[in-house]
Amino acid sequence: IFNGNEFIEEPLPPRTPEQVQMECEAAFEAFIDAKARERMYKSAESCISYLNSRNPQWAAEAEAFILWRDEVYSYVIELQRKIEAREIAFNGAAALLEGAPKMDWPTIV
Repeated sequence: IFNGNEFIEEPLPPRTPEQVQMECEAAFEAFIDAKARERMYKSAESCISYLNSRNPQWAAEAEAFILWRDEVYSYVIELQRKIEAREIAFNGAAALLEGAPKMDWPTIV
């Protein structure tokens, strides 16, 4: 908006809880899929599909990935609870990802 002297930005309306949830879900799903692609899997589902593989490395990676994914989703659920209770502010999904649990890929020798 131009106020006669300068352009000023209007603040955006607050996001609805549904918008926050959709943004978080999309960001975290992309985050999880990106982690699977680190090991050349096409997606999280692809990585998980190797759980019963006869290749010990792939089976170990699938098991570790499942455990990590569960930690990430537990983290997300807790954050959503805190946002809804207004215990923390929502500054975008990317900011929330900074505190997500880290993945340690296993190495089978």
